[in-house]
Amino acid sequence: MMPTRTPFQILSLKDRPLDLAIWALLMGLAFWLRVPHFSPLALQFDEVEYAYCVKTNQFPHSPYLLFLWMGYLMKPFVSLDWGYSALSMVSSLATVFFIGSVAGKLTGSRTAGWMTALVWAIAPIALRVGAKQEVYAFQTCLLTLSWYLAVCHRKVLLSGLALGATFAAHNGTLFALPATLTLFYLVWSEPEKAESEGDTAPALPVRSAALWGPFAIGFAAPVLMVLTWIVGVWINFHGTEKLD
Repeated sequence: MMPTRTPFQILSLKDRPLDLAIWALLMGLAFWLRVPHFSPLALQFDEVEYAYCVKTNQFPHSPYLLFLWMGYLMKPFVSLDWGYSALSMVSSLATVFFIGSVAGKLTGSRTAGWMTALVWAIAPIALRVGAKQEVYAFQTCLLTLSWYLAVCHRKVLLSGLALGATFAAHNGTLFALPATLTLFYLVWSEPEKAESEGDTAPALPVRSAALWGPFAIGFAAPVLMVLTWIVGVWINFHGTEKLD
């Protein structure tokens, strides 16, 4: 008989002081490594574009619309240069937790989760985009949030909503879709044990089609919102004559 993997319990911080200490160290390390890369000013390319577009109500050339909308949410409270950098910093730190938790859940090992989180905490590409006014840390955070909700908590609707928001943040998320859907297909299963003489056969996965309906609804909501907004902007600029 195949060995039974011990279920991995996602952090219960009050009961696991060691977990709390290790995650605090990982987050502290990730924060410390990102501080030198924190950019309080938008200096080039996309960083300047989004800060400028939000300040002047312009439409950016790149359709990272949820990222653009985050700027409008921050605009009344903070300088956009600082705001977008802080958004990237918080997103990058959250990704450390999400990806580590997912790895721990999939492997059944908290140690594997911590090591995965450590890799992302010190990864050069994560450091480069994790504290400046670019969309990639925000996009990665939403993507790994979708994984976290699906794998660790089986929140199907919320997972779909997070994945749809990832597309709304950056259309390049399309390239992560095959692997993400495959992961969800493998995880969203219920064990079905086949009894045999004197023992129990290994659990067989049962694919639950009912899970995909709420997931699709959650996914469609932010995507349709973005598409509707794009159509509205197009009509506002060009009118309805060209639709005939």
